[in-house]
Amino acid sequence: MTTTLDDIKSTFLAPFEELAEKVSESNETDKFSVTKKSALEAIENNAFPTTRNEEWKFTDIKSILSNKFELQSENSSLNSDLDLNELNYYLNGNKDLDSHVLVFINGHFSEKHSNIKETKDKISIKSLSNTETSSSAFEKFLDKFPSTSDKDSVSIFSDINAAFATDGYVIEIANNQELELPVFVYFVNDASQKNTLSQVRNYISVGENSRCTVVENYITKGENPNLTNVLTSVNVEKYGNVKHYKIQADAKSQFQIGSTHAKQADNSSFTNTTISLAGKLIRNDLRIVSGEHCESFMNGLYLLNEKTHVDNHTVIDHTRPNSYSNETYKGVLDGKSRAVFNGKIFVRQAAQKTNAFQSNKNVLLSDDAILNTKPQLEIWADDVKCSHGATTGKLDQEALFYLQARGIPKQKAKSLLLQAFAEEVLDSIEIDVLKEFLTNEIENRLSV
Repeated sequence: MTTTLDDIKSTFLAPFEELAEKVSESNETDKFSVTKKSALEAIENNAFPTTRNEEWKFTDIKSILSNKFELQSENSSLNSDLDLNELNYYLNGNKDLDSHVLVFINGHFSEKHSNIKETKDKISIKSLSNTETSSSAFEKFLDKFPSTSDKDSVSIFSDINAAFATDGYVIEIANNQELELPVFVYFVNDASQKNTLSQVRNYISVGENSRCTVVENYITKGENPNLTNVLTSVNVEKYGNVKHYKIQADAKSQFQIGSTHAKQADNSSFTNTTISLAGKLIRNDLRIVSGEHCESFMNGLYLLNEKTHVDNHTVIDHTRPNSYSNETYKGVLDGKSRAVFNGKIFVRQAAQKTNAFQSNKNVLLSDDAILNTKPQLEIWADDVKCSHGATTGKLDQEALFYLQARGIPKQKAKSLLLQAFAEEVLDSIEIDVLKEFLTNEIENRLSV
């Protein structure tokens, strides 16, 4: 008996049957509910991507779809005896780290694990489940964000998220405000007993001349396969500044499909830094639409070993003149790992005097590691400065010999060279505790 793509889709979507029924039968007419219904229709009409799809050419998601995942109930998730301090990568046990903390377990907000400190009246940090999504105020809030559905290469995952997300975080900052402390968000999958499936939907909106920093961390308890499907939307108004970090130092059994979509108003700044250190299969899609006099920074670092697979797809769309973007992605691949980088820079005709730069550099430590890189430029304007490039190679043998000649053991010398290679991305991290943590993680990894 042959298993068809429809069978696979049906099996994967089975955990959502109850939610699908609720969405389908809902009579709510608010924008959030209508979006869910539209997403449900899109799911029925779309298929999962295969390697025949250009945007998924090097990432085969059969390993995801071959698993049966279970949605965990809110009660069972929140009654967990989870002790975050026993988990690696929980940074907020560090006395030097003062921050807001939001914790989601299996996709559900855990108030008892979270710590949202008092903020100014014009700053709001809350979970989606504690947000009145049917209110007119929330509808106006939703209008600020970029579309996540038009010609989106991860549309079916985005649609599944839009239709069935169980929770997420909502950060709203009015004009002329600064969120002084960073927000650390932990998405914890408890896969100690079952294959788990988490769906989270996040929103960040920063008003004119305002700023904030958000750090997303992904943690798994247990070793069963688990999947996180996460979608984060970011809106940055004029002169606003958002720094968004994504730390993927999770379990080997972790699958993740993640999208970040950002829209920048004129004179705003947005920085995304994605660090991938572990996981079974990870797909990151980052899309930025920038206005005039904007600054956009995209930083990525992936240190892969064994059979880890990480696929980074990025798009920066310059729509108005005088903007600047700089993208630096670096990778170190060992074992039988595979990395995919696909970066696109669009410069529209109106975006004269755009400066856009993109770089992807990689070091392969084993003959079995595989890299597929594809930097791309599409320019319709004629007065711009743009460049892109990619390099892939082995460790610099001359530099290695130079260090060994000065008495440094070979393994230590290799570690030093690779740390220096990664330093450019680490230097972009402005939270000392986070930078120290990642530096130590990388040192441990590279000192093998």
